[in-house]
Amino acid sequence: MVATAVGLGSLMGCSQDDGRAVSDDELNEPIAFSVNVGEVTEPQVGMRGAIQKGTAGGTISATLTAMRGASAGSTHNGGYTFVGGEVMYVSLKGTGTPRPTTPQVAKYTVGASTPHSLTYAGTGTAPYWLTSSETITLHAWADGTTSTTATDPNGQTFAIETTQSGTHVKELLYAAPKNYGYSTYSSGLNIPLYHQTARLVVNVLSDDNTITVTGVQIGSSTNKVPTSGIFTAPTTGNTTGTWSSQGSAGVITAKAETTASVTDCIATYSAVVIPYNGTQATPAYYKQDDELVTITTSGGDTYVYTLGSGVNIEAGKHYTLNLTLQAGGGTFNSGDFTVAAGTTVKFSQGNLRATWNGSKWTWAFADNQWDYIGNAAGNTSVNGNGTVNTNNVTVDLFGWVGKSNTTWSGTNGSGSTGEAAMHGISNSTTVNDASHYGYKTGSQGETLKSDWGKVTITNGGGYTWRSLTSAEWTYLFNTRTTGGTVFGTKPARYAHATINTDGTSVNGMILFPDGVNIASSEVTTAGTVNGNSAFATKCTTAQWGKLAAKGCVFLPAAGYRYGTTVDNAGSYGYYWSSTVYPSNAYSAYSVYFGSGNLYPADSYYRNYGFSVRLVRVP
Repeated sequence: MVATAVGLGSLMGCSQDDGRAVSDDELNEPIAFSVNVGEVTEPQVGMRGAIQKGTAGGTISATLTAMRGASAGSTHNGGYTFVGGEVMYVSLKGTGTPRPTTPQVAKYTVGASTPHSLTYAGTGTAPYWLTSSETITLHAWADGTTSTTATDPNGQTFAIETTQSGTHVKELLYAAPKNYGYSTYSSGLNIPLYHQTARLVVNVLSDDNTITVTGVQIGSSTNKVPTSGIFTAPTTGNTTGTWSSQGSAGVITAKAETTASVTDCIATYSAVVIPYNGTQATPAYYKQDDELVTITTSGGDTYVYTLGSGVNIEAGKHYTLNLTLQAGGGTFNSGDFTVAAGTTVKFSQGNLRATWNGSKWTWAFADNQWDYIGNAAGNTSVNGNGTVNTNNVTVDLFGWVGKSNTTWSGTNGSGSTGEAAMHGISNSTTVNDASHYGYKTGSQGETLKSDWGKVTITNGGGYTWRSLTSAEWTYLFNTRTTGGTVFGTKPARYAHATINTDGTSVNGMILFPDGVNIASSEVTTAGTVNGNSAFATKCTTAQWGKLAAKGCVFLPAAGYRYGTTVDNAGSYGYYWSSTVYPSNAYSAYSVYFGSGNLYPADSYYRNYGFSVRLVRVP
């Protein structure tokens, strides 16, 4: 799609009395050109985002929206249209006498005022004059700066700036070749330039007015992004070209812009980037878990945004990230939750997940509290005995493996398939034998073969993690008297909710920490507290960020896995406890909730894959 054009004024050649000899087939006046720039367009595919902890001071949450190209002069679309002084080149050829059949290239500069006049800036006489009968072929290019080169970028390596600042930020604009008859160009031509690079816009949000952003970088020393590539121009009738064979990669220092009109936005940065389709280079760029954005503040704090899945960056597209910073501790800082008399815990920053890279498993918490894999590669790729049928996939629904299991074993921290199997990564649906999930008659003493908290968790902060027992889950939901006041209810323990309602809405359960105070005005809709409701509490992304800053925990309704089939993702949540079900040798206790129901001490067969949310000592 092309948004409303940005009009650029007439492009005049030379005056009629310049003394130039004119043939019988030419008229004594130049062709009058005008130019429009197609706006950046909405991405056809969305980008999913996830957040990695900042290395110091504070947590970060995010939403990513595929945003339509902003109109000319938009305060947060800086540098994406002509502002005056830029250089552009027009290439024209004819079909025969008197026009040369080889392209003639002429240089022009863009005026500062609207409409933008274009002035011939080459040497001698402007080459483009009206003829009385000839068809001409014309294309044009510019790089958004005052130093565009005369070499057609088609087939050439084009490099962006790694430090982007000032009035003119280098990008690539191109008009595909187009044929024009005399009846068209005699009254003036409109040359349609289209953006061939892409743009990332980062809006930094916070309700803490003590935070001052000092810089934003795209990519990192660990996960660089492309900074050049070979450009193939669009053919006639097309608006964007293609990119291949990235020649260099690095870290881009983004340009500070006028702050966007987004609630709680404290800074806006933008960066022109080279498009990438996922196959142009090895190793791949913009892949899952890559560090995409690094934000620094005047207090010396660093916040890092990582990708939750690989993405493609399309030519002529504009991607907007809304990143929310929260003051406080370095990673998500759960509130304190009393789960038994004298026992208080903090929750992990997200559900547990395991990723297979082709040679070993790595374990981590989801970067956002609301993240889950659902019915996607990873959960649907599980094979038997700790394996998956493809590389670079993530699993976050695990079976419950008892100590009586006789076949699945591995060393914790090894990343082996045996370690994965004994923590429930298997597509086996067999439940009543000791060679799978464990089976022990009269199994009141049966325990997990290995608590999920015993794996090495890369973003676990070095803490000792564990699963809650069924009695602790039940106390948390039903008995706890230490909850604060939420929407006028005290003690507040939980609420069915939908968060991020202004982005990708996620259903689940909010857990309110001990002593918290939340007014109804802090959410869009205040639903039932400590009771069943149809995910009635509603929060925007910014509202949820503020609740998370108060220590609230969110359990997403991530569904369940049976073999390689995932059901109820987005509608129901299932979370394992560490407690076996005593009256059934092949079941264990879990938390189950959905729209309008909650069972803190439900029981299911161990061969079901459920979510795991771990806790630690405060």
